[in-house]
Amino acid sequence: MKKKILASKICVACLLLLFTACVERVTDPKCDVNPDCIIGFLCDFEGRCQQREPVRINSLSLPDAVVGEEGYRQAIQLVGGLEPFSWSLEIQTGADKLGWLEIDAETGELRAKAGQVPSETAQDLSLLIMVTDSSNRGNGETAEKTLKLSIVECRADVACYLPEAGVCQQGVYKCESGVLSTDCTLSGPSTDAGHCGSDCSACPEGTANRCESGECRCGSLPPCSGDLACCGSGCYDLNTEIDHCGDCDTDCREQTIHAVGVTCATGQCDFNACESGYFSCDSSKENGCETVSDLDNCSNCQDDCASTSAYPHTENPLCVDSQCNFDCTTGYGDCTADAGCETLLGTDTHCGDCNDPCDKDAAPACIVVNDQTRCGCENQSDCTADRLCCSTHTCLIHSADNCATCDDVCSPENGGKLCLGDVGSGWHCGCEADADCAISQLCCGGTCIARDDNNCTKCDTACDLTAGGLTCVGTDAIGYRCGCKTGTDCAADKLCCDETCINHDPNNCATCADVCTPAEGGSICQGNVTDGWTCGCTDATTHCDAGQLCCDGACIIPDNDNCLACA
Repeated sequence: MKKKILASKICVACLLLLFTACVERVTDPKCDVNPDCIIGFLCDFEGRCQQREPVRINSLSLPDAVVGEEGYRQAIQLVGGLEPFSWSLEIQTGADKLGWLEIDAETGELRAKAGQVPSETAQDLSLLIMVTDSSNRGNGETAEKTLKLSIVECRADVACYLPEAGVCQQGVYKCESGVLSTDCTLSGPSTDAGHCGSDCSACPEGTANRCESGECRCGSLPPCSGDLACCGSGCYDLNTEIDHCGDCDTDCREQTIHAVGVTCATGQCDFNACESGYFSCDSSKENGCETVSDLDNCSNCQDDCASTSAYPHTENPLCVDSQCNFDCTTGYGDCTADAGCETLLGTDTHCGDCNDPCDKDAAPACIVVNDQTRCGCENQSDCTADRLCCSTHTCLIHSADNCATCDDVCSPENGGKLCLGDVGSGWHCGCEADADCAISQLCCGGTCIARDDNNCTKCDTACDLTAGGLTCVGTDAIGYRCGCKTGTDCAADKLCCDETCINHDPNNCATCADVCTPAEGGSICQGNVTDGWTCGCTDATTHCDAGQLCCDGACIIPDNDNCLACA
């Protein structure tokens, strides 16, 4: 009993050791042949143990092949092994009857060779099928299996047709145990359009599409005649019928999409125009307007809104209502009917934008001011000779605010309120009338000059004694005139009183405001330039006070020498 227990312990230890070795191999697998791996693992091309059973063919049988039947195919079932596989076929019996058969070396499919079919019957022909996998570090391991294949006349009954009483009768050749009967067992009139009519031939292609009671029909009608074709249940002219254009299956209304005025002409779909937003871009009108308006085909086929060759100097392209919309790149404008932004801005003809030509006298040149492009001037050469380029960057006409130069403001102090001149003579501040000058000035020779003794009330007209005095006197408030400042400004027989030359008179006799009264010698002023002027009298009654005498031209009070009369 103890020995059995000991043996059991030893076996368990062995299994644990074996399992440990397996784990080590799988974790760090290294192998050259399959036996290097534990059971259930195969050595792959790279020398690693992969969990896979040995390769084995699992197919048990093959389906029968039929004499004269094309397309024999049969997949061979396989289990285990490592890919890729290599297949081969060895015909053990009946090689002369299986020359049409081959196996695909990569997939293992058993199949008929191209264009070949079984030609005679045979039973239980032997085939050895072999497959080699890629285990054993790529050297492979081969499995093989012998399968049986029979070639029979038939697998099922075969239809047959015989003409009888003017119609085609249908029936079958019975297939029994792979052998086909030679007698056609009839069952009634044919319904196969491929075998119909009085001679069991195929119904005429295009004019009939079904066999009814052994006779060819187009639907429920007789076969079509003339140029008409049988489509479904009726006869149609395939040259003009929209629903059956060119052939029975072509409906122009369905095929010719997004089109207006769809027609069928000479067997081809056609149309008059595309619906809005669609185009025919594939050189075929039969499928209609297949292309929707988008960025690549906007207003027509290949109208690519994003093409900078078609639309130069543009960015941010869009297709809106089948028209290309875009932004112009900086410095360009869309100024003509040509595509894109073809016009360079910042020029005298297109300055700030397309409709900003610099053709005005005031702003003839395209300039940049404060980072803004506008029409104007940068220097005097941009302006015509009769204008000034001033701080507003505008060509200004010579005016009272900008006369000879910019900011040359015309005023009486600057020669006059008007700006006068022309291109030939230049410009200066001046006047045309006294109103263009200050009140204290006269407009003389086109220039405002201060009023003086030689130009007081008129230009170049000096003040003289006949004009009221030798000096120009006055103020802006009262005006100006010829007068005097001192007596020397007047004639010798005149006085200068209140800047006016006046005659010596009873109110201004010897001097201004020297009023003649009887107390001053008389009420008249008398005298001359040589002797001077004094107050006096010529008649006591008129010129003297009562009680006075007029003696020697002066009023005196009577005294001892002149009592009742002058001495």
